[in-house]
Amino acid sequence: IAWRRLGTLRDPARLLPWLISIAAHEGRQIVRTEGRRQRRELQVAPRLPPDPAERAELLDLVAAVRRLSPGERRLIALRYLAGLTSSEMAQELGGSPASVRAKLARLIERLRKELGDD
Repeated sequence: IAWRRLGTLRDPARLLPWLISIAAHEGRQIVRTEGRRQRRELQVAPRLPPDPAERAELLDLVAAVRRLSPGERRLIALRYLAGLTSSEMAQELGGSPASVRAKLARLIERLRKELGDD
């Protein structure tokens, strides 16, 4: 970021304060972004459907998700709870958007088979 903004440095003798201000600004941006993500996560509150059959299906799904590995649960959470796109998920997890989509598709298919939703 500092390299891209080098043209904005007016006084080369003030390089250190200039770098510190850029670092401080970027740090604040990260804190704001993380705060928005945490708020988004906190807003997710499961609502049980009033219909007993639907409630049973939801509880079966919750049990199936709990049996997933932590990495697989994270993939599900990023997509369906946080609402991230495959590109955003790829940045978060590392890898390409295509590989994230493929992993997610295989995982969803596995859950469908386990729940009998063929």
